[in-house]
Amino acid sequence: MKKHLFLFFTFLAIFCGCLTGCSKQQSSNNKKVIYTTFFPVTDLTKRIVGNKMEVKTIIKGNEEPHSFELKTNDMKDIAKADLIIYNGAGMENFIPALKDTVKKKNKFLDLSQGLKLLEAGKGIVKAHDRVNPHTWLSVKNAYEQLDTIYRKVASMDPNNEAYYKKNLKKAQSEFKSLDNQFEKTVAKFKGKDKYFVTSHAAFNYLARDYGFKQVAVTGISPDEEPSAKQLKKLQISLKNIISKPSFLKVKLHLKSLKP
Repeated sequence: MKKHLFLFFTFLAIFCGCLTGCSKQQSSNNKKVIYTTFFPVTDLTKRIVGNKMEVKTIIKGNEEPHSFELKTNDMKDIAKADLIIYNGAGMENFIPALKDTVKKKNKFLDLSQGLKLLEAGKGIVKAHDRVNPHTWLSVKNAYEQLDTIYRKVASMDPNNEAYYKKNLKKAQSEFKSLDNQFEKTVAKFKGKDKYFVTSHAAFNYLARDYGFKQVAVTGISPDEEPSAKQLKKLQISLKNIISKPSFLKVKLHLKSLKP
């Protein structure tokens, strides 16, 4: 069981981590250029386009996606891209301004389209004003997002459609395998209610996918600091559930999981 949990949370660490290093500002090989907003989006995109297109990341290193602001020079470079792929669901606050600069809607791909978006608390909603934007923290969501990327790039480059389709099948097979592993692991937990504790309420999609209840210290923003009242409430909640056999204790490296 520990091995399966380690595999899953290693996946989360990879998906929530940030890409370091800088990339060239212009393509020198005449490939189409795609800008992605941050690492999880970059990773999904590269799995589909392979070496057929050049993929660059807008938010690098330890920069925070929730509050990131584009500089004027960066916006000019990004506007020249063939495609801009972003997480959506309100995650990247700079997208509306970038759209105003680019003025070409077909150059943007929102990966939250078609997904069932959850509120910051719980429940499915249609609007983006109160949703939890951490959609990539779901293997099932990522499976769908891969298809969204495939359809877009295949329409841009139909000559390589078979190549992108092959990459899609390979990536989705890997994600499905991971999903199955986690399903089997979760099935071993007995009890009606299953819980996990996290630093902030970013894992609604994970909880939904596998029937967990999320106990969070703060809200969806990683910059929020818990009040004494919140910590007291958490302490009481933990006392009530920690003795249950369905309580999942997982120690996470918070910096690596910071979206």
